[in-house]
Order: sequence, then C-alpha cells, then structure tokens
Amino acid sequence: WSGTWREEKNEECRAYRVRDGECTIWTCSPSPHSSNALAVGDGRGTTHLCSYQTDKGAPLVEKVVSLNIASQPVISTEWHSEQPGVLLCTSMDNRVHVLLCADTKGIGA
Repeated sequence: WSGTWREEKNEECRAYRVRDGECTIWTCSPSPHSSNALAVGDGRGTTHLCSYQTDKGAPLVEKVVSLNIASQPVISTEWHSEQPGVLLCTSMDNRVHVLLCADTKGIGA
C-alpha cells in the first residue's frame, strides 16, 4: 500500500492517491498526539490506522490496522483534540463512528 500525498498549510492531508489502484482515499488526518499516526478513510467503508515517516523527502505510509466500519465510503476522520486515541469517523451511509485506538504514541516509533 503505497501512495503520494500533499500536505496543506493546516497539516491535514487533503489529497492522497493509492498507486496500485486498490481504492479511493476519501480522508486522512494526522493524530495531534502522535507524530507518526495517521487515520485514513477509504471508499470501501474502511478506516485504516497508519504509520508515516517523513525523514527522507516523500512520506512513507504503512498500514498498521484496518477496520471495515461502514457499507459506504468513510468521508471524514477527526482525532479528539484532548483525548489521545479517540477518533471520530463519518460515512456516506449516514452513520457516525467513534473508534478507540490504544497506544497511538507507539506507532512508527
């Protein structure tokens, strides 16, 4: 699972394209509590917790764990600003999902 991405000024991932054509990435959000954790929502209704490194130019993104949470695309991911590991996701099947991620600080360390 590899791809290219572009970070905007607000540090939220705005564009991500999977090179192997697996699926469309609809949203991604870096964790405010871990410099290497990234939540990604895709067109298959799956949320991925990923590790990313930006040591040498282009970021290296690797899936850590995936969870299918919806029957439609996951269109938003947002980390809680004060509670580490709490992730809110919304999907096109009109559902809100709250995910608890243990030890996001250890991702990519």
